[in-house]
Amino acid sequence: MKLKNIVFSILLSMSAISLAQAEDVSFSQELVQQAKSGDVIAQNNLGDAYYYGNDVDQDFGKALEWFKKAAAKGNADALFSVGYMYDYCEGAEEDNPTALKWYTQAAQKGQLYAQYYIPLW
Repeated sequence: MKLKNIVFSILLSMSAISLAQAEDVSFSQELVQQAKSGDVIAQNNLGDAYYYGNDVDQDFGKALEWFKKAAAKGNADALFSVGYMYDYCEGAEEDNPTALKWYTQAAQKGQLYAQYYIPLW
């Protein structure tokens, strides 16, 4: 478990760097409409907006809902996010077997954080 926390801290640092370089995803009505129309990237981005509270009240339940919609379409980042939320009890009850299932699907799609995370289980 201690190794898992160390690796997670490293991954979190890496993701902070990635987020700083990435376009800031903010909540907007346009993003909502794109997500509702089935745009998988918009669905994942809307999940991020709710998860982090970017221009909208933070809401883990809504974040999980949108991540699951994007994950159902095979979005690797959304698959990882759903696993993370089950792993850390954010918007869902902690459920390690379910988290591992989502992480595994994300890793199979090439999601790097999931690929690093799975061996820690």
